[in-house]
Amino acid sequence: MNHPPARERQEAMSIASGMTRKSLKMIRCIISGEDEDEDPQLKSVQRVYDMIT
Repeated sequence: MNHPPARERQEAMSIASGMTRKSLKMIRCIISGEDEDEDPQLKSVQRVYDMIT
C-alpha cells in the first residue's frame, strides 16, 4: 500500500478544511437566519436545509 506524497496529502487536507470551514459558515448563516452574502451555493444549502427540517 503506497501513500501519496506528504505535499499532496497536505494540499488535499487544506482544501478539505477550507471547504469544511465554508460549509460551517453557511450553516451558521442559515441557523441564525442572516444572509452573509448572496451566494448561490448558500441558497442551495438553504433549500436542502429547508427540506431536512
